[in-house]
Amino acid sequence: MPASKILTDKTAASKRYGDSWTCRESSKALATALGMRSCTANLSSSGKNTFKWGNEGWVSYHYYLVDNAQKPTVLLDPTAASNFGVDARPGGMLHTLLGQVGQDLRLANAANRVVRKVAEGRNHGLLILANRAEITVYREVLERAAKIHAQASRTAEVSP
Repeated sequence: MPASKILTDKTAASKRYGDSWTCRESSKALATALGMRSCTANLSSSGKNTFKWGNEGWVSYHYYLVDNAQKPTVLLDPTAASNFGVDARPGGMLHTLLGQVGQDLRLANAANRVVRKVAEGRNHGLLILANRAEITVYREVLERAAKIHAQASRTAEVSP
């Protein structure tokens, strides 16, 4: 991450890793709450090994819950709106990536629905996807965002 006169490197790193921690811990808390109601949800993630995080080592770019890790039919993301809501609006990275992924996978309608859901932040910010096409698009977008983020971080680390 480039040096900043406003944020110290330590503060900037804490913010970057804090975003990942928040989605992971929020997803775990939601899974626990669902478990109390006899609903099963498994922690899953996209962008594996994107951040190096202290003693834990490499962690994922973004965490969420799915009903089945191999073929999810339901995806719950408690921090989609807070983490990506602004980026889901026109001109934002998530908005752009959803358009690209929608075209690449020939799932433009699903991508449009996902971008709307994330930007609107309905259900108190909880993103609920129960359509395989929408889940496929969302997970692919997170994978691509993780690659972009990882590349930008590595570039910043080697820049003088």
